[in-house]
Amino acid sequence: MNEYVVKGDNKLTVGIGWDAKKVDLKKKIKIAIDNIMSATSEDTYDLNLAAIVEHNDGSDPELVFWGHKYSRSDSVVLKGDDRTGEKEGIDEEMRIYLDRGENVGRIILFLYIYNGNLHKQCLAEVDNVFALIKCKHTEKVYVREDAIFKACEDAKHNNCYVFGEILHNGDEWVVRERSQFLPYDKSEDIFEYYTSRHYVPEDDD
Repeated sequence: MNEYVVKGDNKLTVGIGWDAKKVDLKKKIKIAIDNIMSATSEDTYDLNLAAIVEHNDGSDPELVFWGHKYSRSDSVVLKGDDRTGEKEGIDEEMRIYLDRGENVGRIILFLYIYNGNLHKQCLAEVDNVFALIKCKHTEKVYVREDAIFKACEDAKHNNCYVFGEILHNGDEWVVRERSQFLPYDKSEDIFEYYTSRHYVPEDDD
């Protein structure tokens, strides 16, 4: 997997986007009711952006997601939760503040369809999905994934995609590409998978 040393910026933007599924008025009303009731619908795809933050001092890792938007050091901040994909460009955004992450060792970044298994959904069905990692000020893009969601067979059977990690080694920050599909549709399950002692990292070579 490719990796890139971050230079010239201490803030990174992580974003995901997708397009809302076109539905008729009757279905739009149903979707609106579902959103009010804090439930997802089989007629929509609720993609979420999340991160696992690991620390150099051996303290417990953290999960940053729609239910817990800030890491302890405020180095990882989720800017909001979009349930529709109706925005132009980035629908959900996360900020990584490298100058606040002295104790951060690694940040694992992923997206997933909330309740995707319940509604028998998969990432390949979602229109125009993308994930990116870029510098906030220079706009330099380190990672961008989009075509894989239509081209890869694994996208037809999974709801989660791990697309990158940010590594901290001394004074250096490195963005590394990842490409891993997982069957989970809850951030807590993905967190458990990565923090379980049964997890063995893949060989990137």
